[in-house]
Amino acid sequence: MFQTAISLLDRQPKEIAGSNIVLPTGSGLSAQWKTQQEGSISRYESESYEADRTISMLFGGFIATTLDKQYPVLDVGCGLFRELPSYVSDMGLRSYIGMEPLEVIVERDYPCLVGSVAEDIPLKDGSIGAAIFATSLDHIEKPEVAINEVLRVLRPGGSLYFWNGLYDPHILAEQKTFGNILNHSRGLKRALRVLVPQIEYAVLLRRMWNRKRDLAAGRPLDHAHYRYFTQAKIQADMESYGLRIVRQVLVPGSNSHFSECKPIKRVASR
Repeated sequence: MFQTAISLLDRQPKEIAGSNIVLPTGSGLSAQWKTQQEGSISRYESESYEADRTISMLFGGFIATTLDKQYPVLDVGCGLFRELPSYVSDMGLRSYIGMEPLEVIVERDYPCLVGSVAEDIPLKDGSIGAAIFATSLDHIEKPEVAINEVLRVLRPGGSLYFWNGLYDPHILAEQKTFGNILNHSRGLKRALRVLVPQIEYAVLLRRMWNRKRDLAAGRPLDHAHYRYFTQAKIQADMESYGLRIVRQVLVPGSNSHFSECKPIKRVASR
């Protein structure tokens, strides 16, 4: 996999450290973006981050249904983990290339383009067979530019696979089920969910009101995210990026939305 990644580069890396191929961070992005994303490093270091891999593995199954494994796969925003992400770990991919904008060197079992941003992908035209965005699209400062870059490096017939969280108030409300109480709560939190539902639902109603207000105002989730997604916004955004959704699913009991997209038209080379 490592030699394949090197052969697909369209520029010289600054350095190579193990499986980390370090490239200069893309130009044209704001200093605020860099500060915001660097502030999220602590999330990856938390033991609780992605401790439950159920939805990640479901995303892998969604991808595997149509993925052509003979071509390289680019994972936009793969994270700071040593092992392959669980959504691709069991696929038996011939070639997987991670891409992580945070300039942090960690031991990896796969090649990763470190310091590379989606708005300036350091790969040759038409060099990958598919691109994956696993909860990373909402971290990208200039999504239109990023998708255009992905379409440039994508082979004809290739797909883009997205895993996004939806924040429609009714979707978040529907997550309050007994399945979540039993499977995703422990100790005091579970007891409170069972014994004090009236209080929790009163809090939930206020959260939904705040969420509706924030959606209308276009406020981001937090300092590390740039946008919300709702069911309507996903459809509108993909069309504005020049993409057509060919498959999609909302994972029951969650706000996780998977979609496979195809380009409506080809993008010119650099």
